[in-house]
This record gives sequence, structure tokens and C-alpha cells, in this order.
Amino acid sequence: MVSMSAINLPYSACKIVAEIGLTHEGSVGFAENFITSAKKSGADIIKFQMHNSEHESSSLEEFRVPFSFQDKSRWDYWKRTSFTEENWLHLFDCVRRVNAITQVTIFDVIGLNFCIEAGITEIKLGSGDLRNEEILQELNTLRKKGKLFNLTISTGMATYSEIEATLSQLDSLIKEKSVTVMQCTSMYPTPLELVGINAMQEIQSRFRVDVGLSDHSRGINAAIVAITYGATRVEKHIVFDHKMFGPDISSSIDFEELELLCNFRNDYALLSNKAKKDVVTDETLRGAGSKQRYRDWE
Repeated sequence: MVSMSAINLPYSACKIVAEIGLTHEGSVGFAENFITSAKKSGADIIKFQMHNSEHESSSLEEFRVPFSFQDKSRWDYWKRTSFTEENWLHLFDCVRRVNAITQVTIFDVIGLNFCIEAGITEIKLGSGDLRNEEILQELNTLRKKGKLFNLTISTGMATYSEIEATLSQLDSLIKEKSVTVMQCTSMYPTPLELVGINAMQEIQSRFRVDVGLSDHSRGINAAIVAITYGATRVEKHIVFDHKMFGPDISSSIDFEELELLCNFRNDYALLSNKAKKDVVTDETLRGAGSKQRYRDWE
């Protein structure tokens, strides 16, 4: 696998986000394996979810869709799969050591502040918190304090008016071009006809921000199309095997698929370069013996 830096892709090339989510099942060692495998497959950004059961839920909150015999509630699941602060710092360091970027979806201001203080520069706001005033205010406060970070916003459960309302509260980040809005459909897996490439384009047209696709469909075809339609980043859940346990498995890709996606991104970025035909013609056809080669090609 040739890395982006090795083939000198432009900075504007679409970034590939490998979403580990909670598929690590609360195992630090398993999470480490996800990190190294995602990087080897070509991912640029490795993403986690930082749930805090005490601040997000209670033992009385049932699953929307029951999937775990071991966990009787969302609180149980988040508690079991959570990490200590020491664990998190270790995992952040693991990502840095493989020369990737850590992104974290936060769900409360405690997690947000912990990530910022730990030096995380890629924060994601899930669609369920798109209108979370406490988090939005804290994002602005941190920016006013001089904290530098990029914010990615998911829109899986949001209307255009809700997206507009949220962006209107993030003027400073938008002016700095530090906001990316991700088209997302909160169905697992998402049928291809509901992925919404058109919605991604509409978001870019309406709000003049960088856009991407947080893709929950099977396979990589939707992500490939998103890249060709101008996504600045695409996000896919990753898994070692499609037979694994977890709520995200049906909408995940394995590492072979991730490598195929990253290879396509690399090739597409290179093919998007503007070749100078006069220079190409001079260099490839007009050397010694070029006339014979030219006739052979014809």
C-alpha cells in the first residue's frame, strides 16, 4: 500500500475516515489492532466515539433496537465499552505513532474538554447533538480561548433548517474553514437509493462549507461516488470480519475494502491533476526511437 505522502497527493484530496466506534468492545488491545490495521489500509483519520454513560443515559434507558444479551440498556453498553482517561491517552498516542490523525465524536462537554486538552484537533458532533446548546456554546468558548480544532458535523437526523441554525452559531469556525458537514442517513445499513449524494451537494450549495459523506451503506460504492462528487472526506465504519458482534457490523467494511477505497481515492486524486499535453507529448513521444514506438501504439 502506497501512502498519501509517498505519492505526494494534494492536500485537497479527499480524506478517508476509519470509524472504529465502539466495535473495540471496550478492549484497549483490540482498539490498538484497529488503529494499526486502519493505517496500513491507507486511512488518514481514525475515529472513536467517547460515550460517558453517567452523563448520557441511565440504567432505565432501553435500547432502541435490542442487540446484546449482555447489555440490558444503553447505559450498560456504554459503561462496558468505555475507556479510562489513561486508556484514551494511550490510544491517542497509538494513533500519533502510526502517523494518523485522531478524531473523536463527543457527546458532552466533559468529553469535549478532555479531547481538546489532550491535543485532539478533529472533533465530531453527532446528528443527535446538532442542536445541543451546551456543546455548541462550549465549542465557541474554546475557540475564543484560542483552542484550534476542526469540527465535523453529522446530519443524519437533521433538516436543512436545523443545519442552518447550527452553522449560524459557529461563525468563527466557518470563517476559518474549520467546519465540514457530513451528509448521513441514520439507517443501518442504508439502502443505496437513500444515501443522499444529492443532499451532500445541496448542503455545499446552500451553506458554502466543505462537505463529506458519513456512509452507512454496504460496501464502498457509495463512498467512491461521493469522492467523485466532491466530498472532502468520507467516513466508513470498519470491522475485521463481517461476522463480528456489534450494532455497526451491517454497515461496516473490512480492511480489504478499506484498502480498495483508499487506493481509489489515491488514483482519483492523481487523475484529477491537470496534465500539460505539450509537456507529456514532448517527454513521452519525442525521445530516441519515439517514431517507432508511436507507430506501435497506433
